[in-house]
Amino acid sequence: MGDEATANGLDPEGHYSAEDLMVSTEVALPGREGPGHAGERLPAREVLYEILREQGEMSLAELTRQYLAVSPGGVRPPYDERPEAWVLRLLAGRRAGRSLATIEDVVRDLVADPGPDPDYGFEVRPG
Repeated sequence: MGDEATANGLDPEGHYSAEDLMVSTEVALPGREGPGHAGERLPAREVLYEILREQGEMSLAELTRQYLAVSPGGVRPPYDERPEAWVLRLLAGRRAGRSLATIEDVVRDLVADPGPDPDYGFEVRPG
């Protein structure tokens, strides 16, 4: 990975699958005590946060499966053939530069702006 390696270990030229990327958060946001059915009451990034807080670190593939099972209001990713890319873009939040992107595009955005997500503490790293 050389000079381009970052603290999260992502390679900007890497080719990752949804099974290769691990997602976590260590941030405990106030006012969110106890489990709830996030899909019935929260926006998309909040659902991802609650899944990770309740179950801990998991692969992007597993997080995507769980998100699709409880997605808010039945909202589906805008491009169903690669829902993992959409969930990764949600995790990246404002750090992701494009509204529709591939996993590789979002990884490059995360390498350019490393560290946990400023809002939810989402961290993405190689598995």
